[in-house]
Parts: sequence; structure tokens; C-alpha cells
Amino acid sequence: MQIISIRNYSAKTGAVLSLSALLLLTGCKSDHARDARFYRDILEQTPAPSQTFDAQDQTTPLKLVNALAMVTRNNEQLAMEGEDYVQAILDKKRAAANFLPTVSFSPSYSRNEGLSGPRRERNDDYRDRLNLPLGLTWNLFNGYRDLAVYYREAATIRQREALLRDLQSSLMLEVVRAFYQTLRAEQSIKVLESSLQVQEERVRDIRARRDAGIARPLDVAQTEAVASEARVALISAQQTARNARQVLALLLDVPVGNRPLLDDLITELPQDIDSSIWQTSALQLRQDLIAKAAAVEAARHQVKNAFGQYYPSVTLDLEYLLTINRVESETGWNAVLRAHLPIFSAGRIEAEVRIAWSQLRQAELDYRYTSRLIQQQTMISQEDFLASGRRLSELERKLDAARIAYEQADSSYNVGLATNLERLDAQDRQLLTELEIANERYVLREAYLTLLRSAGMLDGMMLAQRIPASPETAPAPAESAAPLEVSMHQPQ
Repeated sequence: MQIISIRNYSAKTGAVLSLSALLLLTGCKSDHARDARFYRDILEQTPAPSQTFDAQDQTTPLKLVNALAMVTRNNEQLAMEGEDYVQAILDKKRAAANFLPTVSFSPSYSRNEGLSGPRRERNDDYRDRLNLPLGLTWNLFNGYRDLAVYYREAATIRQREALLRDLQSSLMLEVVRAFYQTLRAEQSIKVLESSLQVQEERVRDIRARRDAGIARPLDVAQTEAVASEARVALISAQQTARNARQVLALLLDVPVGNRPLLDDLITELPQDIDSSIWQTSALQLRQDLIAKAAAVEAARHQVKNAFGQYYPSVTLDLEYLLTINRVESETGWNAVLRAHLPIFSAGRIEAEVRIAWSQLRQAELDYRYTSRLIQQQTMISQEDFLASGRRLSELERKLDAARIAYEQADSSYNVGLATNLERLDAQDRQLLTELEIANERYVLREAYLTLLRSAGMLDGMMLAQRIPASPETAPAPAESAAPLEVSMHQPQ
């Protein structure tokens, strides 16, 4: 009988250990792909790029629309911000778990060798003992703190989502700037190369005139100096283009290389803009302002959480104990209802409440400043766009005048009525004006997209209008930031 009892005892012990290991492995399971879907679903509301690039293929042009879609899908900064969004969601799940009881299982095994002596009898049947306590702890009331923490984490989720969308818009603007910087530099390269060919021809012509005794050595030196200046400008433009392409490759995580760039995002620029409409749009759609509003809400719930420490808390503990040895098993229940009321905390709770109020006031001030900053950014972007349009119009008139001046200076020089310096000066003015126009055309388009960013409209919804998207992947409307009010009374 003792052998059978030992076998039963060992079987029970093995079953308990197996169950414990199974529960441990189940609790450690984590689905990383599922967690990443929380923020990937937001980012992938932006339509996928319609192009795939091969590092060996340098002939397929890179379109600006696809570049903006790529930065949304590929940039690691967005993924890192998305992980903050995932953590906020999991923090809310953890806060919700505070409303539910916790169940714990803590098995223990003990072996008592006993004492030796003439008056002490040894009983081997009681030397081995297995305790299987199953405990339940339930927080019945915690001064409304669990509820405040839950709503605080819900506001934090909205804050993190808004910050994710704001970072997406900021990275799209960085791509736009690098894209247009490349186009400006490459357009300058074309103008400079064309001008350099003309100037090199002028150098050969003036040298021939010098050899024939018609031109002076000073004319040759002046012409060569202008040609060298154009070569320096060409080298600088080429380096700027290479650096801008490196920035694009970093942002997009695709082999940009020397492939052509195609600006297909803006088909037509507005001639005039209504300031009030853009200001209203910025206050409603800017995701950083929405994030500040959510931060204020989270700080308000943190005040309630801190103030809840003044309230009593009630906890229920239940325990079921099963004790097994070689001859018998014992069971028992234990229930404890605990109440905790803070009477004196040496000012700790008061300090935490006052800190929470200070953080709420700080968040409110941050919201107000961000609102004014957004209005200023939108106004500056409007003025930059309108000023760029006016500059472009004046530069076009300046180019017409510079062409006429150069033609007259060249004709006068050929008949001996003007010096070579006057002709070179007119040619230099025409070249500089052509470069300014080539640069200003892209500055105007960049200024318009910067205005869209300031108004909160440079996002995935804008790309959805340029790239066809299925109804399942259509972007959701942006959340508007409601005006905030901070009530300076104690939370109820």
C-alpha cells in the first residue's frame, strides 16, 4: 500500500508541475505582428505606391506621389512612433485589467527530515508535503483611481495617434523639400551647362580676336573669369543635387540613385487664397494640436487619479488551500476583506495632487501656445506662397528685359559701340535671372505644399486623391481639436 501511495503522490506532483509550466508558457506568448498592426493600419490608410524600384534600373522615374507613399510605408521613425501608440493601447488594456480580479497559483513542496532521539518516533508518511494554494484578489473600490487611470490611458491613445499622424505629415514635407531641392539643383545644372557652352565658345572667339589683334588681353581675362565662375556654380549645383538625392534615399529607404524625378503631385496652383479658411482648417486638422488637446484631457484625469488617494480602498482576498501528503489530503478556505483609509501620509498625497494640478496647467498652456504657433505658421506660409508668386511674375519680366539687354550689348560689341565687359555683364544678368526663375518655380510649389502642411492637409487623404484606393483602405476623417476649458475645482 505504501508503494501505491508513493506512486499516486508522484503522479499528482507531476500533474501539478505540468499544469504550472503550461500556464507559464501560455502567459508568455506574444504576437508581434498583431501588435504592429495597430499602427500599420493607420499608416496604410495611405494608398500604397504604384511603383517598385530595382537598384540596377536607373531609368524608371520616381514620382513625387509615390515618394510620399513610400515614406509612409518604409520610414523607421514612423514605426518607432507607432510603437509608442501600441504601448499606449496596451497601457489601456492593463488599466482595464485593474477592474478584474487576479487569480494566482503558488504550489510548494516541503520535506521534513524530523528529529532523531529515543523519545521521538519517526513517521515517514508525513515527511513529504505538497501545498497547492489557489488565491483570488479583487480590488472592489480604489477611490475611483482605476477609472481615472483608464480614461487617462484612453486620452493618451488619442494623443499618440495624433502624434503619429503629425510625424507622417512632417516626413512628407521633408520628402517634398528634398525632392524639390533636387529638381532645383538639376534644373540649375541644365541652365549652367547650356550657359557654359556659350561662354566657352565666347572664350574661343575672344582668344581668336586677341590673336588677330582685334581684342585686348583684358577682354580675354574677363571672359575666362566669367566662364570659370559658371563652372564653380555648376560644381556646387551638382553637389547639391547629389546631397539631396542622398536625403531622399534616407527618407524613402529605396535606391534613388540617378533616376529621373517627376513632379506629379500638384496639377494646378491656386491664384489666391482665403486667409480665414486656411486658419480655420489649421485649427481643426493639425494633428499636433489634436495631440495637445488629448494631453490636456489625460492630465485632467491624472488629477482625479492623484486626488483619489484621499478616498478609502477595499480589497477582497480569497484563498483555497489543498495540502497533499502520502496518507491524506486536506482542504480549506480563507477569505479576507481589507479596507484602507489614509489618515496621515506626511504630505505625500497633497504634493502629488498639487503636482498633477501643475501638470494640467502646463498642458493647458502648451495647448494655447501651440494654437497660436499654428496660426502664425499658417499665416507665414500664406505670405510665403503669395510672395513667391509675385517674385516669379517679376522675374519673368526681368528675364525679358535681360534678354533684350544682352542682344543689344552683343550687337553693339560686334560693331564696336560697346566693350566686352558690358556684353559679359548683360550675359551674366541673363544667366542669373534664368537661374532665379528655375529656382523660384519650385520654391512656389514647395511653398504651397508647406501651406498645406501648416493647415493640416498634407496627409494620406491628399495622396488618396492622387492614388486610387479601395474603400477598405480609404483614410478616415481627421479628428478635430475641441476648445479646452480647465476648471480649477477639486475633482468629484
